Amino acid sequence: MADQVSAFEILPDSMMLHILSFLSCDDLCAIRNVNRMLRRLSSDRSLVWNSNFEECYRTSEEAFESYIQAGGPLIHRLNLSHCYWLSGRSVSNALKRCSNLRELYILDISLTAKKLVKILCGLPNLVTFAFTVTNMDEFDTELESNNAARHTMMGIKHLTIHFKVPLSLRTEASISVQFLQKKTTFFEHCKDLESFHVLGHPNLGCGLPKLLLQPNVDKVENLKNVKEISLNYAIDPAARIFYYGTLLSVAKLQLQMTTVLNPSANFGSQIRSDFWNIFWKSQYQLQNLDISSISIQKIFKHVFDPQVPKPNLQYLNLSDTYFTSEEGPTSNLASLICVCPNLKSLNLRNSHIIFTSPNREMVDVAGISRLVSTCSCLSEVNLGGIHMHDPEVMSRVPQLLANCHGLKSLAVSCCCCSYQSAKCKGLSGSRGGGAGGGPPLKRQRTGVASAKALPSTSSHCDDLETDHCPDMENGGLESLVRGCPGMVKFELVNAGLTRPVIHRGHNGLMPKSCVYKPCPESAVLNDQRLFCIGKWKHLKYLQLAGLPGIMTGSCLVAIATGCQFLERLHIAYIGLMGHPNFARQLCQALPEFKALKDLRVEHSYQCVDSHFCKAVQSCKTLQRLCVMSGGGTIDSTSVISLVANRPSLVALQLFTEANRTQCRRLQKAIEDRFGTQRPALRVSIWPLFDTDTPSMMNNIPTKHLEELTVFSSRVSDSPPNWKW
Repeated sequence: MADQVSAFEILPDSMMLHILSFLSCDDLCAIRNVNRMLRRLSSDRSLVWNSNFEECYRTSEEAFESYIQAGGPLIHRLNLSHCYWLSGRSVSNALKRCSNLRELYILDISLTAKKLVKILCGLPNLVTFAFTVTNMDEFDTELESNNAARHTMMGIKHLTIHFKVPLSLRTEASISVQFLQKKTTFFEHCKDLESFHVLGHPNLGCGLPKLLLQPNVDKVENLKNVKEISLNYAIDPAARIFYYGTLLSVAKLQLQMTTVLNPSANFGSQIRSDFWNIFWKSQYQLQNLDISSISIQKIFKHVFDPQVPKPNLQYLNLSDTYFTSEEGPTSNLASLICVCPNLKSLNLRNSHIIFTSPNREMVDVAGISRLVSTCSCLSEVNLGGIHMHDPEVMSRVPQLLANCHGLKSLAVSCCCCSYQSAKCKGLSGSRGGGAGGGPPLKRQRTGVASAKALPSTSSHCDDLETDHCPDMENGGLESLVRGCPGMVKFELVNAGLTRPVIHRGHNGLMPKSCVYKPCPESAVLNDQRLFCIGKWKHLKYLQLAGLPGIMTGSCLVAIATGCQFLERLHIAYIGLMGHPNFARQLCQALPEFKALKDLRVEHSYQCVDSHFCKAVQSCKTLQRLCVMSGGGTIDSTSVISLVANRPSLVALQLFTEANRTQCRRLQKAIEDRFGTQRPALRVSIWPLFDTDTPSMMNNIPTKHLEELTVFSSRVSDSPPNWKW
């Protein structure tokens, strides 16, 4: 070992620094204890100037403080977002040494308003600031009484605020809700603000905050440089009211914006309709636009005016948009593409604009064809939540998407990919089983016996199917795999899966029974048809939800074998609703995943037993596990063994049918045994449909809650490479 270290010491510093530049901050903290040379080099300016600790789950408070003590004055960009295991005291003390910071991200860090203002006092050069606040009123009050902090705010150009406001169990509006419109807010000091982003913490159905703050911006001219303004999808009344109050002030200036993300805003209402129409019509420099979940009947012609093209628009989100008029859409998808021909990311999930008539029976195939032929840079498309049952549509849409060879992210409904040529139907029908047009849903159980005759689950099994049926390459899913070899993110979700157990809805994230009505066409996608997904060698994220045709889950083994870079796998309601018939094959597939970090399984009767825990334990790279199962049980001994033997695990969420007593004992046993050794480990074990489940989920770190707990579509849900 001494000889090896000596060999490293022979290398020049420039070469060693190049090697160390590929390490994470987690690793840089670890190698500091190897020898003096590595301790010296790990604090070099070229390595520490951009320090990113997000997802560095192995870093303890002691290692973090030692890292900052050595290189603090050299750091210009520090990202501590979602480092929830670091205490507010440790973070605030460390930041005292980082006096030259220009960018600071401390989202989801527990800091009081007073500590936040003290941090601002010591950072006179700060330009970008992202933080979490629990009481905006207190933050404004503390800021107003501190001259140094106000001076720092004057130089900030990019500001992100994450509202994590405590909720009140009282529901009387006159008691629990107060509106504050103050004459002075932090906006009065932000004279150079260029971008403003609001992040809301999910409303878990526990009530309303005691305080709702609507900013009254006196010096509107302070916002004259704002180019970006956004709100995320969290259903949080405090964040929403604050954001829309700010947006109204920005809109008064008639600025040319580059990014406007407004989830669920009703711009089509009669109130201020003329004001908003003028605002939208003048926006021709937009690059990112989100007007999802609204009625766009009245504003469509203003946002997408043919006389005001938007050549810079790269991201457009029209998910869940609808037309209220009986005449249906006033404009179709083709005319939309004429206005913004350079789109890279388009979200049409459950949008009425994708249909040619108000009864939502015929998909606008011509519009999709225009989209593919015009937008040559298109890389992300979301067509989820849309039934496609017409044979012509089922055959043409996948083919059109397959012609978009640069596609990297795609979300489609099951029936969109269920097309098979008549020749393939005949061949598959002659082989028996459910590979043909799919049995009626009531007879799905009879397919279990025939499903045992499926081909081998090796990586070459899909080639066997193609050999039997050459026309299969012209089918739905198969043509997508063949035409888009660079796919990175893919979602195959049944349009009939309208309400999973935990999802974003009008009542927050309160767990409710799943509403699942699969169409007969979706049953055609059986195990054989899904083998081809294993050919996507670059796939990193996969969601399979609402696939009634899956009888054994053997396709999961083929996917695990072929998709060696897969990092996130989300499975929900595949196969029979009354029995998780995919569970055995899933356990066989898990050891084959070489890069899997996130696993989310949602099914009514998925059990967390010894067999499942051993399979999960064999997945060496796994960091986060979530199981949602209203009828599932838990083997406590196996769960403890899983946590003990999988040291990389940082998030364990088990919401099953287990009773409160068992859940409490198991969670306490895990926390008592591993809490000190693994400070980043967060365990959430509770009965799924218990009345206290929302409160339990409210304690889950925001990153895990948004990315793992909540069932949602991740394809084109935000602009490409978006931070928030």
